[in-house]
Amino acid sequence: MISGFVIAMASRATLSFRQAPFFFARRMVRLIPPYWVAVAIAFAVLALQAGVSGKVHVPSAVTVLANLVYVQDVLGYDSVNVVFWTLCIEVQFYLAFAMAVAVVRRGLGGGEMPGRSALVPALVCGGLTF
Repeated sequence: MISGFVIAMASRATLSFRQAPFFFARRMVRLIPPYWVAVAIAFAVLALQAGVSGKVHVPSAVTVLANLVYVQDVLGYDSVNVVFWTLCIEVQFYLAFAMAVAVVRRGLGGGEMPGRSALVPALVCGGLTF
């Protein structure tokens, strides 16, 4: 929830309807490279453990793919690493925030949001996480 308010306050004067996709893209550029490396390492460790002990479940290619695009929780697949669910929620929040900003700003004629109304998308997205 705090992240939502920080994002809203930081972007209240600069995020417009046209910039909403770029907001999401900038977040993805920062998250995807280290996340993909972490998914690859987690998969490699699981495969190695399975080869050594034979007792560890190796995720399927579809599970790994769902993890790579942050939708494993939405599609009902396991995370390759148990803490990766938090990144899925974060990415889904960024997407929902960008979409909410786009909708709110478009509803206001596509111009800048007056005052503190940038909090509206944060509150909407915050409600989606509960």
